[in-house]
Amino acid sequence: MTNPIPLTKSQQLVASSVLEELVHVEGKKLILIEGISGVGKDHLVDSIKIEIGTKGAIILPSHSLDFYHPEDVEGRFQNDGNYIAAVTPIQARWTAEGMNEHLPQVLLSNHVLKGMSLDEAIAYTKNLGVQNCSLSNEAIANYSLGIPLLAQMLAGYQDINLFTAKRIAAAHLSHTLDPLMLEDADTITKYIQTPLPDGLVEAARKITPFSISHIYEIAPDIIQNLLKISKKGFKEESPFFLAKESEEIYTKMFQHCLFSEVDFSIFIPELKPDDSERILRALDIIRYPDFIDRASDRSSRILAFGNPAAYRKAGVWLRDGNLEGVTDDEEDGYISQKARKLEDEYIRNQLPLKPKNRNGSRILFHKHEHSELRDGIVRVGWALESLLQHRGIPYIVFNGVVDKNYFYEPSKNKIKFFQ
Repeated sequence: MTNPIPLTKSQQLVASSVLEELVHVEGKKLILIEGISGVGKDHLVDSIKIEIGTKGAIILPSHSLDFYHPEDVEGRFQNDGNYIAAVTPIQARWTAEGMNEHLPQVLLSNHVLKGMSLDEAIAYTKNLGVQNCSLSNEAIANYSLGIPLLAQMLAGYQDINLFTAKRIAAAHLSHTLDPLMLEDADTITKYIQTPLPDGLVEAARKITPFSISHIYEIAPDIIQNLLKISKKGFKEESPFFLAKESEEIYTKMFQHCLFSEVDFSIFIPELKPDDSERILRALDIIRYPDFIDRASDRSSRILAFGNPAAYRKAGVWLRDGNLEGVTDDEEDGYISQKARKLEDEYIRNQLPLKPKNRNGSRILFHKHEHSELRDGIVRVGWALESLLQHRGIPYIVFNGVVDKNYFYEPSKNKIKFFQ
């Protein structure tokens, strides 16, 4: 049995004030515990849930306060007493507006859970026991904004530098505070105790669900998913590119709206057996003696990148010895034809990567998309290219989203373009 994680000083203060408020109430009261995502609201509630139950209060999940269906929310407040919910600042505002309109008879109380102080954040980072991180404990504490989850995210990878840390922190801030909150310095300091790094708030203000300045500004959810996966015993390669050119490519891909159908292909011309199995597993493919097929469960890597639907209009071709298999081929066998053509060009030394083993295993991942759907291509391409780079595997990409062809050289960690 593992020891419980101790509460931070801010969590202890809010826990005490919440328990003090759980006295007999005439009518109904909703007590909100409000804080930035990852600050430890749920951990706080879980640590005092026995006392909450003893005092007769009811814990509500934050999604149960969604006023898109007011009648469902109203149904949760049938009995008199105290109710408790942990919410983000945006959720707190929406909840207050909904309660005022639909349940004005319910008293509303609010307790703000701040992030850790800088000294507390440094101590927390040291206690993580991180050994393979390029950032110092002080830098992690500073860019974590005193948020435990953000500190864990920044401490998890050796290839996070200060530039990337700033992008991740800015994105995390923008996801949990709306634009109006980000415009008000007093509002930000209501939730954060650490000094704000220069330019961080300005960077956060520029991020929207449809507008980013760098691909790593959509990385926080991916890193958080990878953290959850690692706690279940699954180890995934870093989501960060080794080739800096890839960051620019994927930033442009995300920024680009697709108004016509495009193709996106990754050709891996040579694979060692263990690399072949790893790539197939990442692509959710099972290899049988005579064919390949989709697995019944989504791969942990694709799930971490957050979009299993990325497989829509996607297919995988494999050549391994006498086996030639393909999944989700198009009616005219386009993926198989494309793969054989690339294979022939590779063997004939007509592609930029020169053949070393003409009889080795090869994989082609192919996807096409249309309309304004770019998210699937971005996420599955990012998941696969970053994996290939960290395993030192050469590959070629035909990227119709940005209309570029390029290949990866592991010895130089470089992307090179070709016609």
